[in-house]
Amino acid sequence: MISKYNILIIIIISGLFFSCHKENYQEEITPEDIISKTLQSMKLNNNFEFSLHHEKGFIDIGNNINLLSAKGRITENGLSIDSESSLGRALIKTSAIVIGNRTWITNPITQSWIEIPSDESPLNFINLDLLISEILGDINDITLNDQNPESYYISANSNSNSFTSLVGSVVQNKNVNIELEIDKNSNLIKKVIIYGQVQKTDKKDFKRIIKFYSYGKNNILSPPKIDD
Repeated sequence: MISKYNILIIIIISGLFFSCHKENYQEEITPEDIISKTLQSMKLNNNFEFSLHHEKGFIDIGNNINLLSAKGRITENGLSIDSESSLGRALIKTSAIVIGNRTWITNPITQSWIEIPSDESPLNFINLDLLISEILGDINDITLNDQNPESYYISANSNSNSFTSLVGSVVQNKNVNIELEIDKNSNLIKKVIIYGQVQKTDKKDFKRIIKFYSYGKNNILSPPKIDD
């Protein structure tokens, strides 16, 4: 005959078993599921900060100017960006603000602001909102390499055509390897690493790193003050 004590032990063990089974089941998420959730979460966030740098390489933005690094903000009303580029041996530092169909840029020598036609900005191709949608919407061979309590680490293959919103002119239909770090709680991207040839002038060992942070701060951009 089973005693009340034994029944209690059985109930506790059964509860622990089902609890562990449920926890393990919840952890069984596929890489495709993670990407799908991330794509939806990124679509809902149009306020964030970013940084771009090259461990090797650059972005050819025309007129013999190579973009080396940049940082800035995407907001619901526009884009602000600070960039460093090279022209031969010269280093050029420039800032730009884009609000609607208006664009302001700093003179690289005096650093004073001037307004220019939007289609004349050397950085008018950059659209990180669109870039993320294009990358996540057209990747394959998705692999979950690792995870910890904070992040998923994913690798995948993409196509060079998906990077127009980062580099402007791309080489057509080249395989591009990427790595993603994705926040587990928010399903938002923390980091993207891009390997290989995206532009015609790229070498195969180019490595671009984009970091995303400070989501959801609802920053609103204002036009810069222009000295008369």
